[in-house]
Amino acid sequence: MIASDERSVVAQIAIAVFGNSTLGFFVVQFFTAAILILAANTAYQDFPRLASILARDRFMPSQFVNRGDRLVFSNGVIVLGLVSSLMIYIYDANLNTLIHFYVVGVFTSFTLSQTGMVRHWVKEGRKGDAAMKGWRRSIVINIIGAVTTGVVLVVVIMSKFKDGAWLSILIMAALVPAFYGIHRHYGWVRQLLRRGWSAPGR
Repeated sequence: MIASDERSVVAQIAIAVFGNSTLGFFVVQFFTAAILILAANTAYQDFPRLASILARDRFMPSQFVNRGDRLVFSNGVIVLGLVSSLMIYIYDANLNTLIHFYVVGVFTSFTLSQTGMVRHWVKEGRKGDAAMKGWRRSIVINIIGAVTTGVVLVVVIMSKFKDGAWLSILIMAALVPAFYGIHRHYGWVRQLLRRGWSAPGR
């Protein structure tokens, strides 16, 4: 089998195993497409919900809290769709560049979530007899998960830093002060309202 830039690695492996235009090849392609569709759907399910939580805590604009006619956080869906379309346009749908945003973002979130669960179980263990059953087993699982995803994240950053991973890190580093800036703004507005301030002409 000759390596090809036209087919994905999974497709090339399927051709090597099952042959071209066979049932096995199309089954592999079908499940690959299904996994990618589910992955994309996860972003559209969870980003609007996460944005609404951050907006409720005043770390994102309050418009993200609003639900649309279909009882979903429409503003989050719209923003995600626009940003995704813009990135596809800017990078000309180049998978080799866009994949770095996905990989760095995914393994950063995995590492942070697993680490957060470790902290949760440590607090649970300090309760003594009142601690939730099975917390020791759970903390071991989450420690393994945090270490594993953390190692993968470091490897990806070190190996793909010059290829575009640096931009993902830069964006994430810029988002944190942006969130705190929004939070400070809402705190400032809250203080003004408590003092009875109102804009001129209102």
